[in-house]
Amino acid sequence: MRAMLLMLVVAGSVVGAGEARPCTTFRLQRGGEVVVGKSYDWDDGGGLVFVNPRGVEKRALSVDPRETPAAWTSRYASVTFNQYGRELPNGGMNEAGLVVEVMWLNESRPEARDARPTVNELQWIQLQLDRYASTAEVVAHAREVRVAPVYAAVHWLVCDKGGACAAFETLGGVLVVTSGEALAAPVLTNDTYARSLAALRARQAFGDVPAPTGSDSLSRFVRAAARLKAPGADLVRGALATLDSVRVAGATQWNIVYEPGRGRVHFRTAAAAAVKSLDLADLVTACGEPVPSLDIDSAAAGDAEARFTPTTLAVNQRRVTESFARLHRPGLDRLAELVARYPDGNRCAAPPTP
Repeated sequence: MRAMLLMLVVAGSVVGAGEARPCTTFRLQRGGEVVVGKSYDWDDGGGLVFVNPRGVEKRALSVDPRETPAAWTSRYASVTFNQYGRELPNGGMNEAGLVVEVMWLNESRPEARDARPTVNELQWIQLQLDRYASTAEVVAHAREVRVAPVYAAVHWLVCDKGGACAAFETLGGVLVVTSGEALAAPVLTNDTYARSLAALRARQAFGDVPAPTGSDSLSRFVRAAARLKAPGADLVRGALATLDSVRVAGATQWNIVYEPGRGRVHFRTAAAAAVKSLDLADLVTACGEPVPSLDIDSAAAGDAEARFTPTTLAVNQRRVTESFARLHRPGLDRLAELVARYPDGNRCAAPPTP
């Protein structure tokens, strides 16, 4: 399996280093109430929403036989938004109120190979959601594993229900974590956090001037940051309005709003604009039971919980196959079944000894 998956490493040059891939993530807060918004911008809008159980023993999906895959057991259930199959999320939230989202970053350069166990750039998200309850925990443990990218150059924004956020970036082969007071504006787009914050501060130096209207990364960062001080009376509506303000024509596929303190999630897509909502606690199943999932383009508005169905191999395989096909790289179609079957290798953890 690993020998075939090595083809994915070669396929990692599908997207040219100079191409822009717009995405925006931000945190709004008023008092103790926190929401996190995400605009997922890509050329493919298909996806599944999964509810992942706690108590699952996992071994990372490795594509390089020279690496040691990370191994862990999920402590927390989570809801994730996945385009490339189960266990490889583009973002999500766990039952402890931790939110992790990914954005493209051309400047990202992975850390050099060493003895640490590895995960790929999407499974890093699932690892954090499975193991940690707070941003502080993610920061404390971030260097225990190394990210071995398969396809994308990315960085991540992590926030928790208390409002603490941190940006994680691998720049020049070094993991850079920006948190606390250094993360002056909890926003991330597609430039390094340092460059984005410098652009915001340069604009603020001119006083009260209108936010830029462009769709480029720095303009979106400044627009989202400008809304942090006045998020509105209703934070969910404020987040949706902020997502409207950073929308990129022809690229925005998903809008997601997390309420980490309530365990609620709201989402809409380019193909199904009505807002759907769910409560994570109502959908969690025990390890060993079928994992609930929902087509992200489910059309009906409102409560989406009743429309979740048990995930089958065929459902996961169809999602992986369709997403790989959109990458337009010969040979990826032969890997779809292997990636789709990957979650079947995970096992339920043994119950603790009395």
